[in-house]
Amino acid sequence: MFVLNLSLIYALLCVLALICLNVILGVAVSFKNGTFSLEKLPKFLQSEVLPYGLSLSGLVAAAQIDLSSLAGSVSTIAGSTLQVIAWTAIGAYVGKMVEEIAGKIVTLFGVATV
Repeated sequence: MFVLNLSLIYALLCVLALICLNVILGVAVSFKNGTFSLEKLPKFLQSEVLPYGLSLSGLVAAAQIDLSSLAGSVSTIAGSTLQVIAWTAIGAYVGKMVEEIAGKIVTLFGVATV
């Protein structure tokens, strides 16, 4: 029923780690700028963090399902397509996270990143 693609799971864990790092750096930047508000943090987590984390987790979970027992070759194509979509979504989100983290590092430390 499930075919574990460990590389997808490890990639998801790396993305979740990047999300946590981005949140921590965002809080640090807001402290530095003097704009931190504890009341806005839950709204930020609800609108900016949870949708990405949950949607990527759901996509990776769906890519783990082995559909070949249901419809043969058609479901094999669907399963591999889900894996391609999951890898594409992870890659796009990693690019977004790296850009945001680099900007926050420049803001915090005034260091230009490559």
